[in-house]
Amino acid sequence: MTSNSYVSPTDLSDDAPLRTLPDEQLSLLLTEDGISRHDVFSEVADMNLYGRKHLRTLTGAAAQRMIDAGLEPTVRQSVEWWCFVFVPVIPVGTRIVASYRDALPDGDDHGRSIPTAMDWRQAFGHAILGVLGTSVVAGVIVAAIWSE
Repeated sequence: MTSNSYVSPTDLSDDAPLRTLPDEQLSLLLTEDGISRHDVFSEVADMNLYGRKHLRTLTGAAAQRMIDAGLEPTVRQSVEWWCFVFVPVIPVGTRIVASYRDALPDGDDHGRSIPTAMDWRQAFGHAILGVLGTSVVAGVIVAAIWSE
């Protein structure tokens, strides 16, 4: 395994796309309207991005390109989920994401993203947390009903 300050401590893969793309190429992909997609993170939608893996801060001209485009020079890998009322149900892909420096007028956070290879390990971790959280909430509801 190579030495990389952006390595996620839970990932043993050396070929994660976010880690193998040069800063310059990554900044070009994320700032190009025809390639990247605008995402709103705080809205109620059937598709949402969750997670923050392989956090990486771009440097030099690549970082300046991101700042000039209104984006933070820090990028991350997130899993895109089909959701039911903010609850992730089905993973549909993995994306490399950069957040805008300013929120939208309604206060929602937003950013730009590009698709990358599906990270099933990250999606599985989210699924486990989701099942555990749903189980706790269901248990509390059942206990409240049962005690009446």
